[in-house]
Amino acid sequence: MAHFVQAQNTPQGPFDIVILRLPKGHALLRDQIQRMLPQLAPGALIIMPVMVKHIDNSVYQLLESLLGPLTTSLARKKARLIFAIRSAVGLGPHPKAEETRWDLPSLGLSLQHYSGVFSRTKLDPGAQVLLDQFPKGPYHQVIDLGCGNGVQAIVAAKKWPQCKVIGVDESYMSVASASINAANNGVGAQCEFRANDCLADFVPQSADLILCNPPFHQERVIGDQIAMRMFAESAQLLTKEGELWVVGNRHLGYHAKLKRWFKRVEQVGAHPKFVVLKAQL
Repeated sequence: MAHFVQAQNTPQGPFDIVILRLPKGHALLRDQIQRMLPQLAPGALIIMPVMVKHIDNSVYQLLESLLGPLTTSLARKKARLIFAIRSAVGLGPHPKAEETRWDLPSLGLSLQHYSGVFSRTKLDPGAQVLLDQFPKGPYHQVIDLGCGNGVQAIVAAKKWPQCKVIGVDESYMSVASASINAANNGVGAQCEFRANDCLADFVPQSADLILCNPPFHQERVIGDQIAMRMFAESAQLLTKEGELWVVGNRHLGYHAKLKRWFKRVEQVGAHPKFVVLKAQL
């Protein structure tokens, strides 16, 4: 029987075999391994499948520093397996996920982040541009799509105390961080955060504002397919007079791409690197 554990929680061992998919970020990799090791039985086998092009010296050295000697399989179809054996005896403590904290004085916010959350040590420049050009409102049902640490959702909740704000992200680490941040900044009761497959299962025509700082990469995959799905599903979710506000790098050409789903697209903010766009049905 399979048991699923959210990413910010630590599975309860002992485990004899672990299959570990290596994340791109070193901080998240270190956090996952440090929480995993105390839950391994003596002699436990750790198997790490990885594409050959994604293993460089820094990743290999990090794995060796945490796991000890490593062995590898022969490469097959540009991938190989990395093996490690847990030699320590007995289970250790049950450590929590690593957290970082930093303040955003300009907005009077204090933010907390788990490893793997985008922009976990400072405000993302794109988010800053959107916050500088924030909608005027008022709004009643707001969605922060790809909410990350929840900063946009928190600002929306503070600006429009009467509104309901829902933050959505595919990352459980992000959703957990955003929930803590909303509570710590006094808007926990007004905000809800969901780990979700984009806007699947949301009620159509139920939001009058969607805020979106779409990713153009997910782990090692780069492209605009995630943003395109966000735009398409946002068009289904907005009310007739609803608005989608998007911030993105200038070179991504979101202005033209949004017109596939929205009749009215205008630039409402500019920056040497970013643009803020408002799209309406």
